[in-house]
Amino acid sequence: MEFCLFGAGGHARDLLGQIAAEPDRGRCLCLVDDFAPGGDRDGVAVLSLDAAVAAFPGALWLIAVGRPRDRAAVAARLAALGLAEGRYVSARCHVAPDAEIGPGVQVFAGTSISAGVRLGRGAIVNFNGSLSHDVVLGEFVTVSPGATLAGRVTVGDGVFIGAGATIAPRRLGSAITIGAGATVGAGATVLDSVAPGATVVGTPARPIGEPPC
Repeated sequence: MEFCLFGAGGHARDLLGQIAAEPDRGRCLCLVDDFAPGGDRDGVAVLSLDAAVAAFPGALWLIAVGRPRDRAAVAARLAALGLAEGRYVSARCHVAPDAEIGPGVQVFAGTSISAGVRLGRGAIVNFNGSLSHDVVLGEFVTVSPGATLAGRVTVGDGVFIGAGATIAPRRLGSAITIGAGATVGAGATVLDSVAPGATVVGTPARPIGEPPC
């Protein structure tokens, strides 16, 4: 498979490195940066979107943008142009046979995707993420490096989960929902459901501005 990557920042370089390390999974044709096209990143040309579409009409597209809201906006832009979304799942991760992987998904090396997991369109699970049984990620969710989601966690669209965060129900056998558009801070330990749009930090995680117990 041949990919164009929309984005030329840090996440794009991470994804580019994954693709370069696993040439049997595909190759990167270019990076796209409409604000500063020209030159290259790590040996790969940086083009404008118009130039990339003209040069590589049959390519699959991966959106190399970490922020969920921005990734969703780019996806809408590419869809309006009729461009095909790819997906990238590293050969160096575990994916259960019954896991459902949506279009545009990126799963990085060292990740574990367990039984019954569903990954919505445009979701990213970064290096060494762990998604236990029956986790559901909505569209354009970002799971940052080293984050752990215990079984039966449901994550709404556009959620950002910071590096090293842990989401696990307070009571064995219960479930947790992270509402759409919420942010879970790096290193947070989430034991209860999170409201849509909320930002939670700390251990145990609390909304920003809420005093500790």
